[in-house]
Amino acid sequence: MSKVPTDFTFNFLPEQISKEKINDTMWKITKPIDCNIVLNENEHLKYTILAGFETNFRTGPTWLESIAPKIGEPPMAMSWMIHDANYEGYLNSRKVADQLLYYMLRYAQHPPLKCRLIYIGLQLFGQFNYSDEKSNPFIVYNSTIDPRTRGLESYKENIFDKELKFDINTMENTKAEFDKLKQDYEDQSFEAYFEEGGIL
Repeated sequence: MSKVPTDFTFNFLPEQISKEKINDTMWKITKPIDCNIVLNENEHLKYTILAGFETNFRTGPTWLESIAPKIGEPPMAMSWMIHDANYEGYLNSRKVADQLLYYMLRYAQHPPLKCRLIYIGLQLFGQFNYSDEKSNPFIVYNSTIDPRTRGLESYKENIFDKELKFDINTMENTKAEFDKLKQDYEDQSFEAYFEEGGIL
């Protein structure tokens, strides 16, 4: 079972997220939020989510509520928002963005198996939502990287790739469900699929 690295923490202020609902699936942040993620002793990721940032929190159809709530408590809601930000190119790859979400959800005390399911779903379908443009005016991103390393690339290799291992053999039923979901998606149009509520 993958564990959160010893030094990993994340915190944010204010602790309560101010938001307003735009429609059935989207919200707008109404007060700025500062979030600090500690990767290890020398490396930090800092985000400011400005008022006006739009998010759907946990993307996906309503049946995913059994795996993860749409918004959840503030730490989980913040995890979804940081993942949204990272899917706009604020980390060096989609894989790192997904793995960082895994650690944030684990740090927020979400059950390990459900975190794995979310990660697998993102690996299957996340590419449809990912962009590397870094152009969202409501995201301010900074990082503190140890000059003796290669920054996030080193972190990705030394922590994510070595620790985040999944034994699919213990999850064959779940894997079959995701495979069927993937096939269902491939058998219909892009638009029709998203009418059902989107993807992780």
